[in-house]
Amino acid sequence: MGSEHLVADRSVKVTGPGTADGTTISEQKWNGEFPFNEDISKPRKYMITYYWMLADGRYRTDTKTITVNPSKYSVGVQVENDTDKTENHTTLQLGAALDNLNDTAYSYSATALQEAKIQDVSFTSNAAVAWKKAADTATIKGGKLTMTAHDGTVMGTKEFSGDLKDGDEITIPITYYYNKYEYSAQQPNDRELTEKEIVDVTYTVHKDAEQGYYLRFNKIKNLPSDEVAGAGIGDATGIPQGVKAYINDVQYNIDLTLYVKEGMPFEFIKTDERGNPLSGVEFEIYPCKEGHTSSDQHSTIADSNSCWDIENPKYTVTSDTDGKVFFDLLTTGDYMLAETKTKTGYQLPRGQWLLQVDTAAEDIHISARGETPPAFKLEDDGSLSLANYPQINLPFAGGFGVLLFTIGGIVLIGTAIILIIVFRKRKP
Repeated sequence: MGSEHLVADRSVKVTGPGTADGTTISEQKWNGEFPFNEDISKPRKYMITYYWMLADGRYRTDTKTITVNPSKYSVGVQVENDTDKTENHTTLQLGAALDNLNDTAYSYSATALQEAKIQDVSFTSNAAVAWKKAADTATIKGGKLTMTAHDGTVMGTKEFSGDLKDGDEITIPITYYYNKYEYSAQQPNDRELTEKEIVDVTYTVHKDAEQGYYLRFNKIKNLPSDEVAGAGIGDATGIPQGVKAYINDVQYNIDLTLYVKEGMPFEFIKTDERGNPLSGVEFEIYPCKEGHTSSDQHSTIADSNSCWDIENPKYTVTSDTDGKVFFDLLTTGDYMLAETKTKTGYQLPRGQWLLQVDTAAEDIHISARGETPPAFKLEDDGSLSLANYPQINLPFAGGFGVLLFTIGGIVLIGTAIILIIVFRKRKP
């Protein structure tokens, strides 16, 4: 239409709702941003009157009847790796479903999933997402709660760190729209405007009977009492008291993203007595097969009569040409580290090392067990190294050296006896 175009706030008026249980027709003014509120419980018809001015000053006008249907949204939960934010399919069982107030209607997936989502959640429905560990191999390191409009516009987002526990809260600033009436002297009538406000809404994490956790997203009329204050209703900084606000948790598409770390690595450099890399040295890590929960319950070292599962090592690793020994993804728990093979000319330690792994704290505590093995050394760059030492070559068994040592020992013992006898005989 060239220069003939619609101008927000002046060129369009909306009359309606035309079908709303006999509601009086009122004139609404379009503010150019959010002319229709989709969060309605039933379809509504509106008549739009629009007009434009021609070059000679005359106006042209037209009308159109439209139907605005209740919006539908999606609510979901997804899992990503904490390190690079790639998809993770192996750590968490997920659930997402329509939710009837205090009834947890969701069910968990039989195996680990990357994503669970409920589609087409209507304005009058509630929804919930849930998650639990598929095995004790993962730690939730944080995540993000995001709400987006249908066109992809982010209407609210909140990142958090650490695992989520029962009673934890996530407070997210969300853009909400509400209706406000303004008196028009031209008509004269009240015109209904769509206004927006950013309000903080708090969601509480709850634990369920299956030792998992869930977040519930509800309509304002079903909002739990401990979350009403979070909507900012009646607050001077929020939506004014008495205003008809379409506050609805599922006003937008909701996505909960959880960042997980599946175990933690353990590595060190194997060296000789001078600190040079030593390749070809074999290590094994053994889990406890008896389910001990305290380090005091473990056997001192891993052998055939111990609690350590030496028949089924968790890892068997050999130092590479740079001396590097790398164990991938140790989960929380206790393990025994043993050096099982070494290079020719070097001693094989008789002692071992107890590893106490805490993935949540990202900590591995190392302590010596058995006949004291070589100690781990913390290098200046923060890495660990572990030295091996050459064998001590004793004289050949049965040779002259041993014979002389034995004879010498006997002579010394005999001399001591003689001295004692002589000393006793000289006493008065």
